[in-house]
Amino acid sequence: MLTFRFGADILSSDLEREISLVNESIDLGQIGKRGADDSSQVGFGEAGPGKLRQPEMGLRDGVVTLPVTNEIAHNSLVNYIMESLLSDLNREQRQAVTHKGAPLLVLAGAGSGKTKVLTYRAFYLIQKKLADPSEIILLTFTNKAAEEMKTRVAKMSDGPSGILGTNSRWELGFAGTFHTFGARMLRHYGQLVNLPPNFVIYDTDDSESVIKGVIKGLGLDPKNNRPGMYRHLISRMKNELLTPTDLAETAKDDFYKKVVAVWLEYEKTLRKANAVDFDDLLIFTVRLLSLPSMQERIREKYKYILVDEYQDTNKAQFLLTKLLAVHSTGLMLVGDAAQAIYSFR
Repeated sequence: MLTFRFGADILSSDLEREISLVNESIDLGQIGKRGADDSSQVGFGEAGPGKLRQPEMGLRDGVVTLPVTNEIAHNSLVNYIMESLLSDLNREQRQAVTHKGAPLLVLAGAGSGKTKVLTYRAFYLIQKKLADPSEIILLTFTNKAAEEMKTRVAKMSDGPSGILGTNSRWELGFAGTFHTFGARMLRHYGQLVNLPPNFVIYDTDDSESVIKGVIKGLGLDPKNNRPGMYRHLISRMKNELLTPTDLAETAKDDFYKKVVAVWLEYEKTLRKANAVDFDDLLIFTVRLLSLPSMQERIREKYKYILVDEYQDTNKAQFLLTKLLAVHSTGLMLVGDAAQAIYSFR
């Protein structure tokens, strides 16, 4: 069963989650208005049947015969395939895929086809020319889920192996994890938040190793001060967008005062090494996308934000989603509250 909620109040969460990274960057290009024909190539290759082109023979002043006929035939084929795909959905799924207007939150149980709805939504937006593939972002929490979504969308594309069998292939604006998205954005624009583009990403083991050195440097007993414990606590607070200063203001017992001391030294060590941890990928991206200039770039570049497994978002991911949703009517969130990873803590 699918449950729908509409409106801006759907952006609410308090959670935390997975990781994945790459060293590529995302270039949002120059700020400026799109040309009148920027979206005319959606789904069509250079020689695809959707191209309006001057015929080889006949007058050269606007005589178009076969190409127009081909475009009509192609559009008829697209509409037929679209209806065939939508007929594969139940009533609630179809309602979600074709939804227009307010932001949409889809709540559904395990095995109800949530990811299917998300990928069909992307296909629907592209084939109805509501968005260019590059204007769509698909976000999820694990590499496995991200690959599954990319594979599903690719199978629906206009590539030779896609359902329309032409020569082009869709390239979405982004499809992957929150952390991968953050890493790519920061590679290109990190200097705007004082992060050099050649930063190093520390994984969990790297972070624990740094904290182990910090504990030793502070003269704390390693038997009673396990690096993994400190890493976990620091990670949770970072995902709530807290800082060592925030914790210091409320730390009243010796334990949390030690956490503040370890955290401060940990951050200093990361900055000296030109490094970030997984949580920093989200924190720096939130800072970056909060800049007015970046909000304008996002407005120009992306129209639709689709998020899978939304029940697992933490505060940093929630704010990242909110900052990406400049066009609020283009936001779609899919999740299952019964599967929230925090319910087991």
